[in-house]
Amino acid sequence: MSSSSSSSSFSLSSSSSSSSIGSSTTEPLSIGAIQTLSPMEDFVRADDPKGVVDRSDPFEKSSHLSRLDWIDLKVIGFIFVYLDGSSINFFIGKHTILKSDASNGILAIDYCRPTDTICMGRSSSEGPFFFVYSCLFSDLHVTLPFDDFTMGVHWTLNVTPSQLHPNTWASLQNFHLICNMFRLSPTPSTFLSNYISHPTNPVCWLLLISQPSNILFSPYTTSYKNFKGKFFKLFVEPEGSRLFFDETGRSNFPLYWTKNPTQFKEWPRSAPRAKELEIYSLFDNLPRRLPTQ
Repeated sequence: MSSSSSSSSFSLSSSSSSSSIGSSTTEPLSIGAIQTLSPMEDFVRADDPKGVVDRSDPFEKSSHLSRLDWIDLKVIGFIFVYLDGSSINFFIGKHTILKSDASNGILAIDYCRPTDTICMGRSSSEGPFFFVYSCLFSDLHVTLPFDDFTMGVHWTLNVTPSQLHPNTWASLQNFHLICNMFRLSPTPSTFLSNYISHPTNPVCWLLLISQPSNILFSPYTTSYKNFKGKFFKLFVEPEGSRLFFDETGRSNFPLYWTKNPTQFKEWPRSAPRAKELEIYSLFDNLPRRLPTQ
């Protein structure tokens, strides 16, 4: 059992090949006995750490929905795919979640309950967590823990990983890959200088828009489908705290959905460092509309 979670959780393997699913799918990756989730807990609002929201069914009481009236209804209300340990174990067995050199004790994975929403805040009785869509691992080859560049982009945009649209995740992954190929260390500024950020009201997934005269990548897909109900919780275990929090205890990126993602029409290339100049030069000389897939 994870010490961070008040519900059942499963440790993550650093290699998908080691997550075998036998004839029985009963907790092959469990690190403790399953505890029953309390039917009613106090939940901290995602936008207000001091505010408390009761854990009632958001589709049963309109008053609960009104507390999330800043969230676009397109974000919530989907049938969940990962509703038990078997579905989580099966996914872990098929896809790589952690970097090859990462300890499998840094995070614990937990499946969704019918009352969960992707924009839910933290319970007063559980440890820090963040939601992720499974497509990050199955389609886009994201691995954990995030590096400084990825966390820096999320911090700068003021969004949690599930708040960033998968198509933008694909562009971020492409940018990262090309920099790595040329042994360059990407920075948030070098990435964001190619985009426009125009958050919606009410808040929906943040989809960065390419500068019209500088379209680096073609979209991963023109309409990203079938990802909205496929998400799960990742609890940060004590062993992983240093990878997700700084020395003051502040998280390195927003863990929960925010009301005010960063908006900009153009990210300036002001006072770039020498390494950033190399990155700007590299991408300025690449063909436009590089294929993402």
